[in-house]
Amino acid sequence: MLADDETRHWAERLAAATAPQEIGVAGGVLEAYLAGGSQRQAILRPGRTGSGSAGVELVTALAAIMHAIDVAGVHLRALLAAAATGNSLNPLALIVGFKAYRSPKARAPQDPPLDPELTARARTAVEMCPRLTRRLPR
Repeated sequence: MLADDETRHWAERLAAATAPQEIGVAGGVLEAYLAGGSQRQAILRPGRTGSGSAGVELVTALAAIMHAIDVAGVHLRALLAAAATGNSLNPLALIVGFKAYRSPKARAPQDPPLDPELTARARTAVEMCPRLTRRLPR
């Protein structure tokens, strides 16, 4: 088994979001994709099912999506690792942060009103602390 439980869970979530009819085979498709080589080619290459010329072309959408993520991931990592990307995103993040800070909706919510009975008990406890500590043996 090449995939751990978390990776298998993500494959099922990916299948649910993109190809719900393939949720049941998501684990098998993931294992074949991770195995690479001929197993990966088998799930990526359209194959024939059935007999004779009445066969149906079949390639799982999940396998194609995994391959697209794999191919795009290499380029996305390179883009995110580039210094120019960081230099471009930093000012953008500051602008978004400033706008959120200045927005009246972004203000911190007010504390809920205090329970008067709880407040009175807390004050009593604070007032009693010095008296109790004086009574402690030294």
